[in-house]
Amino acid sequence: MGEQPRQEQLDLAGIDTRHDAAPVSEPVQAGLFPDDSVPDELVGYRGPSACQIAGITYRQLDYWARTSLVVPSIRGAAGSGSQRLYSFKDILVLKIVKRLLDTGISLHNIRVAVDHLRQRGVQDLANITLFSDGTTVYECTSA
Repeated sequence: MGEQPRQEQLDLAGIDTRHDAAPVSEPVQAGLFPDDSVPDELVGYRGPSACQIAGITYRQLDYWARTSLVVPSIRGAAGSGSQRLYSFKDILVLKIVKRLLDTGISLHNIRVAVDHLRQRGVQDLANITLFSDGTTVYECTSA
């Protein structure tokens, strides 16, 4: 009736069982991204990715970069074949420009608003509220 399950014996002949052997370290899980050693300032988005995220065409992106509306802060184009690299903040500015265009603001007035924010030295876009009357862009501040 009852055959007991057999335990397999381990063959320890090939294993070093000395206690003075170097300890084996456990494997460390790799980082989320392939190369975590790259500083955040150098991680960027290429043109096609920036366009897709911001919802704009590559032609718009190229024009805005050439006319200095939104310039890539990580790496600009340095001749034929080089690729611009946009930071996360650049992507946010692209999205803001796109939203303002969608509401009917002229590119000239958007340029004025973006230049104003640059002159003020606004670093944190999360703390800025912009609104528009359909013609002009205003920054909302509290006293």
